[in-house]
Amino acid sequence: MGLRKGSWKILFPSCFGHTRNRSSNGVLKRKIRRSEIRELQELQRTLYTFLHVIATHDLSSVFLSPRSRAYLEATMELLLNTACGHKDILVRKACVQIFIRLIKDWCTSSYGEELLPGFQAYIIQVFATKCCFYSVLDRSFEFRDANTLVLFGEIVLAQKVMYEKFGNEFLVHFVSKDFPAAHCPQDLAEEYCRKLRGADIKAFKSFYQSLIENLRQQQNGSLVFR
Repeated sequence: MGLRKGSWKILFPSCFGHTRNRSSNGVLKRKIRRSEIRELQELQRTLYTFLHVIATHDLSSVFLSPRSRAYLEATMELLLNTACGHKDILVRKACVQIFIRLIKDWCTSSYGEELLPGFQAYIIQVFATKCCFYSVLDRSFEFRDANTLVLFGEIVLAQKVMYEKFGNEFLVHFVSKDFPAAHCPQDLAEEYCRKLRGADIKAFKSFYQSLIENLRQQQNGSLVFR
């Protein structure tokens, strides 16, 4: 990129703060003109692109700079909510890609070593549960849509990356906490573990889609997205 890392550390808090303030002001208004809505939507798309560039161009340390720390929690919340339920599937995909990169950058393979304390627990207990499980379990996640399948591929990759980084700490939580909530049969949970540990990501993706569709049929619409 043309800018030095120090410049990105200045740009991020300014850009994020400006976008959040504009969005908040728009929400608080009782009547918003269509032109304002379009402007806010375009501003948000620009922000997602900006965050994606930072994360995917070896600049993720920008989020951890002293100037950016004040916005870090809000940034994670925005990325998570968008990854789970934004109406634009491609925006959701970009946010999942950001999480994947942050996991790679901020989480080492050695237990107890974290660039951002608490981030690993957040990924395992919140991101994995809400984005990688409940968001795809929701029937609005349409597997027949081509873009949704691309998003699903990123969600599958995220699980592989989490297992590579966190090992059984991720796997045990995902299978013992999240699966039982959806009444997942034990044999399917065990098969999930085998497929995740395997080297064939296509086979894992195919199995996980089958698992989700199976759980949807069992729930018969009774599961509420969390």
